[in-house]
Amino acid sequence: MLTRCQFVNFKSWEDTGPIQLSPLTVFFGRNSSGKSSLLQADLMMKQTAESLDPRQVLDLGNQDSYADLGTYRDIVRDHDMQRHVRLNFTWTADNPIVLRQVGDMPLMSNTFSFATEIGLEDGKRQQLGEVLVYNMKYEIGHGGNRTLSDGKHGPDA
Repeated sequence: MLTRCQFVNFKSWEDTGPIQLSPLTVFFGRNSSGKSSLLQADLMMKQTAESLDPRQVLDLGNQDSYADLGTYRDIVRDHDMQRHVRLNFTWTADNPIVLRQVGDMPLMSNTFSFATEIGLEDGKRQQLGEVLVYNMKYEIGHGGNRTLSDGKHGPDA
């Protein structure tokens, strides 16, 4: 179950701060305050994870997707293509998941986190360049950081 998320420079949100999620979570607010954006971020990550294109950094969707979010310009706060978008997710499984056996000790946890920072390539920000991954990190358990990548990654990086 998704238990926590945080979004920076995503659509109308400068920084949501950590959002704690429960089995029943309700968002209240006036029209156009960003409630739907919270759900769209989750759907965008789901369709990205299910994408068959390994070169695609984010699947922003189309009419046949869970969410059609347009282009990078449409998802970044104030349409400011100089900004980077940061997405953080934490989820908890009901029972610990064994990832692998290390000698006699299993590597297992029931809490996992994923964080990423994306943006447009520096030299191509005025036109709609390729979206690159500037940082990506996952965490297993509480405080056990495993870094997947620290640099720019994308089709042309």
